[in-house]
Amino acid sequence: MSKAGENIRELATQRRTDAYKKIGIAVITGLAPVILLLLRLPAGIAVLAWVGCWGVAYVYFNKGQHLLLRARQADQGAVAEENVAELLKPLELQGWKIEYNVVLEYGDADAFLQAPNGECFVIDTKSNKGSVFYDGAVLKLRYGKQVYEFGNGKNILKAVKGQARALREMKRVNFVQPILCFTQARMEEIDQNNKIDNVYVLDTANLLRVITSL
Repeated sequence: MSKAGENIRELATQRRTDAYKKIGIAVITGLAPVILLLLRLPAGIAVLAWVGCWGVAYVYFNKGQHLLLRARQADQGAVAEENVAELLKPLELQGWKIEYNVVLEYGDADAFLQAPNGECFVIDTKSNKGSVFYDGAVLKLRYGKQVYEFGNGKNILKAVKGQARALREMKRVNFVQPILCFTQARMEEIDQNNKIDNVYVLDTANLLRVITSL
């Protein structure tokens, strides 16, 4: 059985490996003009070759840096999933069935829970920082005075509801309650005891309390 955070850690490793490859290409390409000095090419051709090599090196270096950033983000997400799994351990001792990284037709579900009484939940873990608020249609993030959308406009409420529907069919159960759990962000005017568009939006401090009360 897959462990919490396992898939996203593998993704982080893959991104980091690809990043080092691109940075390696950038270094090699950037140093290539040194060889041109030995060839004694005409000045015009040499200049074009230097500019071309450095241009390619610049592009690959930037791609590598971007992948390293994405790898760090994936690591952050893995830590968040592992922290949530740690919070859920007491439930396993009480007879709850918990699966992590459940593969769906599109993507995967971070955690699927089934209580001894048959109630089912899916938890989508989010490691974003800042403040989470609901604007009446979608959840958004606030950093200081700046407001950001999730994943370039992704409706994460709709996404986790899609996971719940997929799991309901896969597990052949009557209902799966979707939950968004934020491990670092603050809740801004969000009542964690009530659903937003049929989804519970929670922080880690309230996760167990709300789940066990349903």
